[in-house]
Amino acid sequence: MSVASPPLNAELEGTTTRANLDRTLVRGIAWTGAARGVTQLLGWASTLIVVHLLSPADYGLVGMAALYLGLVKLISEFGLGAAVLVLRDLTEDQVRQLNTFSVLFGIAGFGVSVAAAYPLGAFFHATALPAVVIVSSTNSIVSAFRSVPSALLQRDMRFKSLSTIDMVRATVGVAAVLIFASLGFGYWSLVLNEVIATVAATVITIWQRHVGFRWPQLSSLRAAMRFSGQVIVSRIAWYGYSNSDFLVAGRVLGQAALGAYTIAWTLTNLPIEKVTTLVMGVTPTFFSRAQKSNVDIRRYLLVLTEGLAIITFPVALGMALTADDFVHVVLGSKWEAAIGPLRLLALYTSVRSITPLVAQALTMTGRARHAMMNSIWSAVVLPPAFWIGSHWGPTGIAAAWALVFPFLAAHLYRRLFRDIEMPLGRYLRALLPALAGCAVMAVGVFAARFASGDRVVLSMRFAAEVIAGALGYAVMLMTVFRPRMLAFRETLRVARA
Repeated sequence: MSVASPPLNAELEGTTTRANLDRTLVRGIAWTGAARGVTQLLGWASTLIVVHLLSPADYGLVGMAALYLGLVKLISEFGLGAAVLVLRDLTEDQVRQLNTFSVLFGIAGFGVSVAAAYPLGAFFHATALPAVVIVSSTNSIVSAFRSVPSALLQRDMRFKSLSTIDMVRATVGVAAVLIFASLGFGYWSLVLNEVIATVAATVITIWQRHVGFRWPQLSSLRAAMRFSGQVIVSRIAWYGYSNSDFLVAGRVLGQAALGAYTIAWTLTNLPIEKVTTLVMGVTPTFFSRAQKSNVDIRRYLLVLTEGLAIITFPVALGMALTADDFVHVVLGSKWEAAIGPLRLLALYTSVRSITPLVAQALTMTGRARHAMMNSIWSAVVLPPAFWIGSHWGPTGIAAAWALVFPFLAAHLYRRLFRDIEMPLGRYLRALLPALAGCAVMAVGVFAARFASGDRVVLSMRFAAEVIAGALGYAVMLMTVFRPRMLAFRETLRVARA
């Protein structure tokens, strides 16, 4: 078995078009990464300042609104942006009709929020909540004007423009929240800054890619509306099952167990999501562009899967292997209840880090129905699994993710691999460097733990485990898989040229 095949030139080597696309892909990820880095830094910095000016009750009130508004945001966009990105034969007239639809859905979302605002306030026993929900929901209308133009920017691979818009949005939002908080606006600081930032981003997006309006003719938009409907059903089902574990933990196990599970979820998912969302923000364009070429779909799926696995697998497995020492050293003994779920959720996130590419490849190549059905099945199967697992506490709920999710994801793999004629062995070969490196890493961690025993302080043993595991992983990649790593580096070098 060869391990030296260049990752971005596995098939139809040397074609100019694919070389340009490879360059655009790497640069798109670089621009997106830079924008995410800046926005994250600004967000952290502003939060550290604002928390001294606002009270926990202010954040709690806005958090109540966010529980509802997150769902409204998913529904009001109605997947129209995804339709514009995937259905590449849409005429300019049809795009304008979809733009009108987007605004109409945004207005409808705002109307639903106004109707729901006062019942939500009564449910949470918060008299200030209705006004927060209504004002925050104006974002549904403002964002609706941005949805189609933003999708067109992405379809045109204008990642620099999209990244610039994200950075402007973050900068405006930070400036607004600092000004309002310092002027004593309280929780309104957290509401108004989001509205102002959304307005700024929408104005710049429309300036970058103006799209007109035309009254929708359903007869000419059947394909787009069918696709959009599949996307939105998939998103709603995802929203349901991805939050049901917290609902079960809080309802069945209580506040303390929910806290342990939440910290375990945050620690395992946050570093993985930083990487996957960075890549997933760019790749829809390339899967969409390659939708008529199985060769190209296979090519991008393999290289992206290999790259993600090399980064995310060692992080996830390392956290699983050192969960007990990590909790005691970093969090303290009061968080011992988080050790079990932390270990299992870390194993689950290793699978979760690469499966979104498969769902995205299906959706962005016009097979959204299969991704939708998988989301529906997940929404049917996972909540009962979490309830059953809750009989064993937070660890049981985490075990439901680790045991059930891979079987649900297997259907997506089977469907995509059949459609694009992908042999399973070829996909597994793309995972080989990460899997082999993790095996060596595990040996290093256990060797360090055995050598240290109880003779050294816990923090020193944890440090030794981390160092031994990281060295083992790096040595494996740079010896046995050195040709492949050099090929990645060469690809990045060429892309930056």
